[in-house]
Amino acid sequence: MSKIPYSVSLRMVNLQELSQAKADGKLSEFVPKYKAFAQAQYDDVMTLEQLAKHISGHGCNYDDGDIVAVLNKTMSCTREQMLNGQKVQMGELGSFYLQLVCEGAESVAKFNPDNNIKKVKVVWEPGPKFLNLIHEAEFEKVSTREVQNLVRKMERGNQLNDEEMTKVKTAFPALFDSPSDDNSQQTTDNPSGDNGQQTTDNGQTPSGNNGQQSGGDPDDNGLV
Repeated sequence: MSKIPYSVSLRMVNLQELSQAKADGKLSEFVPKYKAFAQAQYDDVMTLEQLAKHISGHGCNYDDGDIVAVLNKTMSCTREQMLNGQKVQMGELGSFYLQLVCEGAESVAKFNPDNNIKKVKVVWEPGPKFLNLIHEAEFEKVSTREVQNLVRKMERGNQLNDEEMTKVKTAFPALFDSPSDDNSQQTTDNPSGDNGQQTTDNGQTPSGNNGQQSGGDPDDNGLV
């Protein structure tokens, strides 16, 4: 079974207390509280064409070109029907419908859709097979995107500041251990080893299985 790559970072959990401390002018007395949370990452992006080829290789009677055509037509027709005010239900995949993002008007009479409606967003309502995948999931911890970028910066010969180096050492302490007598030399000047890839204790790249930069939450602060 494939594993879901994830990173862990610290996030402040008492933001309301921070806002209150600012309002009361007591910011100097505020004590931040952090908890560690996981964020799913991704190793790669599967394109529509790649997905179609994957489907065609799973006992499908249609080739990938036909599947791409059907998927493209499905997307365009789904968009058309949502703009016609329909909620489109696609079996166990779930339903798609529109949601309006508005700027409030002073009264119902003064509400003007041309001025007050700012966005029309698409909402996916997952079907039964997509509500919660926890019972089928396995996980593999990888570094945060920030740490991955710092490692690449270091491998290119760029100097890291003390804060950046601390983050890299925390994520990959084995890189900075003294090399054993019977191993090939590895120093902090060249943490990527002989093959130019940064590795963790289990020989994997910081970003997971294929060493590509993972995605995930853009607010991931990379504290862990």
